Amino acid sequence: MTFGACTTGHTAPIAERSALDRVRALVERGRGLAADTAVFVLANLKDHTGEDDVTDVQTEYLSEAELDQLVSGFRGAGFYCDPFTEEAAFCRWAAADGGARFPLSRRAVYTIAQPGRGASRHAPLAGVAQLFGFTLLSPPAYEACLSAHKGHATVLMQAAGVPTPDTWSYHPKLGWIGLAPPDGADVILKPCLESASIGVDARARFRFGDATRHRAAELAEALGQPVLAQAFVPGWEVEVAVLNDGTAFALDPVGISVAGVERLGDGFLDYPTVYRDGYGFFDFAAREPQLAAEVRGHAARAATVLGLQGISRFDFRIDAEGRVFAFDMAGKPHLTRHSSVAFGFATLGLDYSDVFAALVGGVDAAGGFAA
Repeated sequence: MTFGACTTGHTAPIAERSALDRVRALVERGRGLAADTAVFVLANLKDHTGEDDVTDVQTEYLSEAELDQLVSGFRGAGFYCDPFTEEAAFCRWAAADGGARFPLSRRAVYTIAQPGRGASRHAPLAGVAQLFGFTLLSPPAYEACLSAHKGHATVLMQAAGVPTPDTWSYHPKLGWIGLAPPDGADVILKPCLESASIGVDARARFRFGDATRHRAAELAEALGQPVLAQAFVPGWEVEVAVLNDGTAFALDPVGISVAGVERLGDGFLDYPTVYRDGYGFFDFAAREPQLAAEVRGHAARAATVLGLQGISRFDFRIDAEGRVFAFDMAGKPHLTRHSSVAFGFATLGLDYSDVFAALVGGVDAAGGFAA
């Protein structure tokens, strides 16, 4: 099925206040809640190292050092914070009223844990947290699963007027859903339900045709899930953090560079590059302020239509003619120090711990801690 591309156009900012003013207000709000708020971080840890298997989902997991960064970020903003790295242990503790017995009045869960395969893996821990009275700082079960399904999320973004590349879906049992890409199409192949460039290697971009059409079936079988073929967009790659203070708003796009090259052109982030954090960031808005304003508008609209709370992220490619295409999304983006979210806050002159204060402040502003 061809989802199709949308026509690009300038999108006006959705609020009069600057993003910096809105972030500062959320930081202040979050820090004001810190003394009486406990945050529990749920995460999966890598249990081995290596980058040979591009279908290994552990590139999305955290190292112990990265988990320490998240915990230290919350604590640096004044929150009590404890991590859980065993899903069953958290469920047992929550079911035994561990949270209810905790001496602070506000109890929140930030979960980036995603055990297993498939989009539904994002639901159980969010559901358990809400069942036992925790406020979620990450998306609820439905929104977490929706944003993890690139095919479904792409259709909704298109319906909201967010421009995306032409996209085709291949199911491991049903084959191409509707049409396959036309012969000769320049496409990039990726799993429908993964992030962090899982399943994306140097062969992911190719000309579709008789000699290459088997690659979709091979990747779908290897990962046991649908895969997407998207029209490849040469040019810039940027990532955009979106926050919510009752209304979604975006920070300036953060450019992605590889080996010091800012305009990636025909390049893209593959699994080995992401696994070893072999990419950098730069202030895209300082170079292309008009394009940055357009991208911000599209990102905020995308977060709104997907119903995302807290901090989300949307990824765009921008071609030589200035056409903007949203090609990926993360309802639960990494907030480690080596992340575009942390870089975006630093560009605004904010501290790393302010990321976590703003996260809590945004959830509260949207009614998350309401009785």
